[in-house]
Amino acid sequence: GTGSLTLELSRRGYDMIGVDGGEEMLGVAYERSEGKGVLWLCQDMRSFELYGTVEGVVSTLDCVNHLLKREDVLSCFSLVHNYLVPNGIFVFDVNSPYKFREIYGQNSYVLESESAFCAWQNFFDPRRGRCHFAVDLFEEIEDGMYARRSADREEQMYTERQIRSALEKT
Repeated sequence: GTGSLTLELSRRGYDMIGVDGGEEMLGVAYERSEGKGVLWLCQDMRSFELYGTVEGVVSTLDCVNHLLKREDVLSCFSLVHNYLVPNGIFVFDVNSPYKFREIYGQNSYVLESESAFCAWQNFFDPRRGRCHFAVDLFEEIEDGMYARRSADREEQMYTERQIRSALEKT
């Protein structure tokens, strides 16, 4: 992402490596860090290289749910295990099945402020355990004109049992 947590941990004295698959996000993170204190790497979480071991890995904002196949989760977890020192710590979050079914579901959301309007639609397929998100953001640019940006994303639902199984396998 844009490095908020990475930068906060760096400010608190931790040596940090920030990894993201998107050059645009890393560009924002690099600018926010003023190019100092953090090694930023543009890499896929299924095949990253840290060039040495680390004491901890932190993965937030439901990154694991963005891995759409169980094999991808296993690849990521295996690499984390590979780069962690003995007794290192892996901190991550995942969106729960409850969130997929009840919060995401087939729900739509509208968010607005004085200068922006966001329409967010969810399409959850309970059979596949996958949710497709369609987001349209309208931002005021000048003289009452708006610029539209659209994004489509998908997330995969994993149960606690599936996550535990992947961790145990790796």
